Amino acid sequence: MQVAHPNLLAVIIMALVYMGIGGLWYSKGLFGKMWAECCSHHGKEKECAPSTKCYIGCLIVAFITAYVLGFFINMSQAVTTGEGIKVALCAWIGFSATTMFSGVIWGKKPLKAYFIDAGFTLVMFIIWGAILTNWR
Repeated sequence: MQVAHPNLLAVIIMALVYMGIGGLWYSKGLFGKMWAECCSHHGKEKECAPSTKCYIGCLIVAFITAYVLGFFINMSQAVTTGEGIKVALCAWIGFSATTMFSGVIWGKKPLKAYFIDAGFTLVMFIIWGAILTNWR
């Protein structure tokens, strides 16, 4: 079996896109205010305040996630945008959405906060699936 590494430049740019869209997604104009309210009602006010370490950590996580998704797309031999999005949706449902839900079960994370976070990762996986399939 041949290892199908994704395009590294595409992965780097997808990680940066993640940060940009995340900034918009969690802005007060979209879901940021609602998300922060969920944190404050849940006693997690301090955890809601972003720091440089948080941004660097998110960038690293986004890079790793985009890289692995690109690897999955290449290994599945997806060639069309639709096929790439299908791989991304399977990865999102199987790994991201389900793992994130454990925060609701065990950490008593508010369902509203879960849907905001899971919605963001869903959008990102769809974008990544479409772009990483076409940018090899």
